Amino acid sequence: MGNELSARAMTIAQKVEDFVRGVVGPYESDPRRDHHGNPTDGLAAELKSLARKAGILTPHILHDGAHLDQRETAVVLKAAGLSPLGMLACNVAAPDEGNMSVGQSRQSCAQGAVLGADGRGAHTVMLFHDRTRRVAGRRF
Repeated sequence: MGNELSARAMTIAQKVEDFVRGVVGPYESDPRRDHHGNPTDGLAAELKSLARKAGILTPHILHDGAHLDQRETAVVLKAAGLSPLGMLACNVAAPDEGNMSVGQSRQSCAQGAVLGADGRGAHTVMLFHDRTRRVAGRRF
């Protein structure tokens, strides 16, 4: 087994890096922060909307519902982490990313069908994270 990553993973990582550097980076100085300095729900929603339009919201889950392997995911998450807001924008911040990985290995075909036509994005977050978000009192 070589150390080469798939072309698919490298392409996704490059798209994420370009998005984070070109689109998300300027938002680092955006004043929409809560009293702890965290991005407001409005800022988070705006960033996620931009990522969705760019086709990289939850980039480690493919359009057919398959997941990148751990090495491939690491490269994509590293690209998202180039900005403090990158992981939030791309929907790969903890605990969501870990919960999606567990969900992928545990969900049934019927649960996968609930995710929608492409089996990814915000639908995945809602399926596996509704409980977490309700407890926290925040919705993303």
